[in-house]
Amino acid sequence: MKRRIFLIDDDFQMLTELTEVLEGRQLGVLTAASGQDALHMAVDEMYDVALVDIRLPDINGVDLISRLRTKRPEAVYVLMTAYASLDNAIQAVHSGAFDYLMKPFQIRDVLQSLERGFAFRDHLVRQQDEKKNWSQERGLLEMKLDGLRRLNRVFNQREEEILRLKKEVNSLLDRLHMAHKYEEV
Repeated sequence: MKRRIFLIDDDFQMLTELTEVLEGRQLGVLTAASGQDALHMAVDEMYDVALVDIRLPDINGVDLISRLRTKRPEAVYVLMTAYASLDNAIQAVHSGAFDYLMKPFQIRDVLQSLERGFAFRDHLVRQQDEKKNWSQERGLLEMKLDGLRRLNRVFNQREEEILRLKKEVNSLLDRLHMAHKYEEV
C-alpha cells in the first residue's frame, strides 16, 4: 500500500515543491493550507506521516498536532519551523510531534525524517496488532478456562454421586451377603 503524507503549510510554494518531490518518490500526498482545512480532511483521509508548519494563519502548528492526534492517533507528526527555539522544540515534543525540521531544510532531511516516521509508525502498528492478538488470545484462553472450570464442577458433582452410589451398592451387597448367610443357617 502506498504511503501517504499530509503536508500542512500556508506557503503554497513549499506545498507545491514538496508535493512534486514526494509524489516523485511514489508517495501519496495530501495538502492543506490551514489548520481548519487539515482538521476537516483528517476526518476522512488516512495518512501515515503529517508534516505540519508551526505558523499557520488560523492555528499554531503545535496545537494542530495535538488536535490531529485525537483524530488520527496512529499517524506520526513532524513539526516544521523557520522559527527554531528550545521552547518550540519542547512544545513540539509535548504535543506528540515525532520529529522537528528547521526551515529552510534540504529534501534529504525531509526524506530521512519521513523514513524514521514510517519506521516508527510501522513499529506502533505492529505493537497494536500484537496487543490486539494477545487480547484475543487471552479472551480465548479465558473462555477455555471457564469451560474447564464448569467441566471440573460437573466431574466433582458426578464423583460425589458415584461415591454415594458406591456406598449404596456396598450397603446392598452387605445386606445381600447377610441375607445369604441367614438363609444358610
